[in-house]
Amino acid sequence: MKHSVYSFWSNRAVPFAVSLAVLHVACAGDSGDAGNSEDTESGWGPLAVIESVGEGPNDARGGEGRLTITGECVTLELNGLDRAITLVWPDEQVSWDAIEEEIAFREPPSDEVRKFVDGDQIVVGGSGYTGGIPYLAKPDESCPGERFIVDSIITL
Repeated sequence: MKHSVYSFWSNRAVPFAVSLAVLHVACAGDSGDAGNSEDTESGWGPLAVIESVGEGPNDARGGEGRLTITGECVTLELNGLDRAITLVWPDEQVSWDAIEEEIAFREPPSDEVRKFVDGDQIVVGGSGYTGGIPYLAKPDESCPGERFIVDSIITL
């Protein structure tokens, strides 16, 4: 039996190409994170992330309060104050679990990995973010303007 080029394309390749196109469209659908899709695609979710610079621990206290995780921001609502700060995370110390909606944070020097979720009462240590270190995942524009680089976390 003789096969023509037309029968090959119409019987095999075209349906395959259409299936790939449908799959691509289905996978590239709305991520549900308006305005922060680049960060979501990189796996950082709502985290503001900078490149780790390896300067070692910082002694500044960022404050204590309630960890708040939304689709756009991770903030610390400071106890006793009517304000929140945006938490900035070094990339080598943090990961985001989108399914559990939790932050895994590796704290030097022990390298212990601890997990944090929305509502946890914490104290953060580190340093204020004044720029100079490029973001790998920028905070959403809706996040509070005061930024703090997290180097340590104590659970209350």
